[in-house]
Amino acid sequence: MKLGIPFFAVLLMVLGHVFAQSPIRKYNLIRYQDDFSFLRNDSLRQEFFDPVKFIPLSPNKTSWLSLGGELRHQYQLYHYPRFGPDKGDANGHFLQRYMFHADLHLGPHFRIFSQMNSGILSGRSGGPRPQIDHNPLELYHLFAQYSLHLGHSNLLFRVGHFEKKIGAVRLVGPREGQNVRRIFEGGELILQAKHWDMNLFSLQPIISSAGVFDDNVKKKERLSGILARFRTNEWVWVEPYFFVFSQADAQFGTRTGHELRYTPGIRIHNGNGKTWNWEGELIVQYGKFDQMPIRTWLVAGRLRRNFPSLIGRPYVMAEGSIATGERNRQDRFLNTFNAFYPKPLLGQSLPLSPANLLVMHLEAGMVLANRIQFSLHDYQLFRYAGADVFYTPGRKPILPLTDSLSTSLAVGNQAGLKVRLLMGIHYYVEMEEFVFFPAAFLKEEGKTKNLTYFSLKSVFRF
Repeated sequence: MKLGIPFFAVLLMVLGHVFAQSPIRKYNLIRYQDDFSFLRNDSLRQEFFDPVKFIPLSPNKTSWLSLGGELRHQYQLYHYPRFGPDKGDANGHFLQRYMFHADLHLGPHFRIFSQMNSGILSGRSGGPRPQIDHNPLELYHLFAQYSLHLGHSNLLFRVGHFEKKIGAVRLVGPREGQNVRRIFEGGELILQAKHWDMNLFSLQPIISSAGVFDDNVKKKERLSGILARFRTNEWVWVEPYFFVFSQADAQFGTRTGHELRYTPGIRIHNGNGKTWNWEGELIVQYGKFDQMPIRTWLVAGRLRRNFPSLIGRPYVMAEGSIATGERNRQDRFLNTFNAFYPKPLLGQSLPLSPANLLVMHLEAGMVLANRIQFSLHDYQLFRYAGADVFYTPGRKPILPLTDSLSTSLAVGNQAGLKVRLLMGIHYYVEMEEFVFFPAAFLKEEGKTKNLTYFSLKSVFRF
């Protein structure tokens, strides 16, 4: 198996002196959110990569360039990925992702951000899955941004190709777990103040292809919307929003047609509370699909208790969600929830959209020796409606929609663990192992095998 840049080469890089840490340095999941402007002060240049994180282009240092990248290597092994009879890859497969970006600031107002991405898969039985596994070279991000300071507020306009992450990622996220991440083409206007902000956007997804520089915008699909965020007091944030989704060739069951879906929603949370962390979200959807009225909803919530004063800083968390599905496929309504571009409910072991599912998730974890993050997980899954199945994040049904579906609602439960070894702010190694145990619905549909998933991942960012 061809491994590309080996794991140990990256490991040697990060075990050296290059990891002198600073609390103001942060490498974000979405890299255009990085801010290294503080390196304008030469006395703060203490880290190995600082010379490329802030390269002055003008005498007063208001124009500057920042370079960065990511190297990710991941081994994955699935057994019975669809609960049988196909056992999956006997020896697993290997994923490589290489990203490089340049962030150009021309004065205090104008910015151009560009990022290249290469996602390579090898060893998978059946070859790469469309859009998510393999793209040897693509122009990932490319946008222009203009910002204006208005007293205590900022006005920002962005146009081009960029990632989008909204709230708890139940509707829109960057598809980080997959080898090829999700990108959009469009524009957004953001107004930021001290205790509130507002975002107006219009986006079309870009379809990743298996060639070089051959990605295309999905012209028949668009998500537009407005969302606000404001603080009611020191510990409560309120985030109302309204989205409009249109798709010319949407498919639900055996029907294909035009979908126009309106989505008002609200999320309430307490930010990053040190002891208690909580949030709740309510989403309603209405509109039309092929002349059928749409009536769907989702309710979700999360409660986490941290113990920062105890050894290992342990925590426990409970979260859940329920989203509607089809109770009767013969009536005149469409009741299947559309999560658009969500974060998978169960991660990469079994990537699922929340549609027609009730999910309960329990989690507990701690940090060992300030370097090893350890967490245990248990998920319980039930169908909301017996006439519907459940779906991938790409809105594809996991099982065929037939008139003879089992009426059982219990789907199964997934248990497993994650272990992450942190080596400074640049590098970590993560291991995941999960087992999904089918319950009555899957067994009655002939899906009786336990799904097992193992992943070993190495990520280096600078």
